[in-house]
Amino acid sequence: AALPGGDPGTGVQGLGELPEGPSSTSSAISTPGAVAAPDPSVPSEPSPSGTALPLPSQGPSLAPTAAPLPASPTSSPSLGSPAPSATPAPPLSTPLSPDIRAKTGWYKSTAVGSKVPILMYHNLIKAGEGDGLNVTGKVFANHMQILKAYGYNAITFEELYAHYMDGASLPPNPVIITFDDGYKSNYTMAYPILKKYGFKACVFVISKAIGNNNYMSAAEIKEVSDSGIIDIQAHSVTHDYYLSKMKKSRLVNELSECKKTLEGITKKPVRIFCYPYGKHSEALVNELFNQGYVISVTTKYGCASKKLNPYLLPRLRVDGRESGSALKSSIEHLTGIHTKYVGLPDSEAASTSAGSDRPPNSSTTPSSIQTK
Repeated sequence: AALPGGDPGTGVQGLGELPEGPSSTSSAISTPGAVAAPDPSVPSEPSPSGTALPLPSQGPSLAPTAAPLPASPTSSPSLGSPAPSATPAPPLSTPLSPDIRAKTGWYKSTAVGSKVPILMYHNLIKAGEGDGLNVTGKVFANHMQILKAYGYNAITFEELYAHYMDGASLPPNPVIITFDDGYKSNYTMAYPILKKYGFKACVFVISKAIGNNNYMSAAEIKEVSDSGIIDIQAHSVTHDYYLSKMKKSRLVNELSECKKTLEGITKKPVRIFCYPYGKHSEALVNELFNQGYVISVTTKYGCASKKLNPYLLPRLRVDGRESGSALKSSIEHLTGIHTKYVGLPDSEAASTSAGSDRPPNSSTTPSSIQTK
């Protein structure tokens, strides 16, 4: 059976992320446009047709006939080389088969580096109750308001990589905001809210979903990318549940074609990858390395750290039922850093003063940051 929210006619799998489970050594391979049976050796992994998490209520399913991938410009300008600070990761052993759980020494800089929480969002909705995949626009605005009020600074993955690789500095209380799949709401709702609070974010786009029902169009992707507010990065071509087990030829295509399509739209390098359903394998990590990706994120709970493999960075799933204060507490638990209220612009401070998320008797003047 097709995955929840998927459409066999498009070849794009259902787009709700399932919790990451143990890796499997099974060699089961899915065929194009179809889904193979779940691997029985992984009992804790929800089946593709399961309902571990509800799908976005606005309907992530694609149109019955998906448009082909946007044609790559025949004379597109050069994407250019990465900034000098973003030096590629050190070469791996030959043949390219590192133990991805134990590999260390990825970076040139010997500095300890900061722990950076990576927030994981998916779809925004106008009304209703939020859940693990859906957050209302009002709740998302509250999240951003609280992060701003407590001195958090949203950074990009390139800034994180430069920090870990070369020791480049980061602003206080760094955080990375991510959205998976490339929903239309990332453009209509998240984009203006991010702009209002001066935050950056990264949207991981499924290239075959571009322009389909409930997903951003190429023009919208180009607009948010040009703004500098939203960074567009890769989430594969079809979001296949068995991407990590694919034959090499299909695996290569899923990564390279997604990269080529997105770079063709944004005219910017695509070097960050998000695993569909959080599932990864040695072969997938190696192919990401081969194709020039430098960071990949999972759905595993945790905080980015220089001690971790850059191709297996964990994230913090944001639940649509939690308030901005609850999100702040979750971040503090991960980083071990307690932040004090530093204030908001006057227009925002007035609207916040009536809410429970603002501390009693707090002023709008900056306070020092305390460390647990």
